[in-house]
Amino acid sequence: MLLLGETGFGKSAFVAQLVDERMKDRVVAYHFCSDELKETLEQDKFIYGLFVSLAKIDGFKTQLMKLLGEEPSGADEGLA
Repeated sequence: MLLLGETGFGKSAFVAQLVDERMKDRVVAYHFCSDELKETLEQDKFIYGLFVSLAKIDGFKTQLMKLLGEEPSGADEGLA
């Protein structure tokens, strides 16, 4: 979902409430962008945050390593 609107419109509050109350069992990752926090607009930080969130899913690291053609080592403990 991409939600756009003017500053102060309530986008972050809407999504936070939506995730917390209605979708907490179905949402795997989300990201808030803010002009005031320039690091939230950087692509590499967005992608890193997405992978950190996905890494919390059991088996994610193993499946990712298989897709990349690499041999997984040990249990799924984040991306490290």
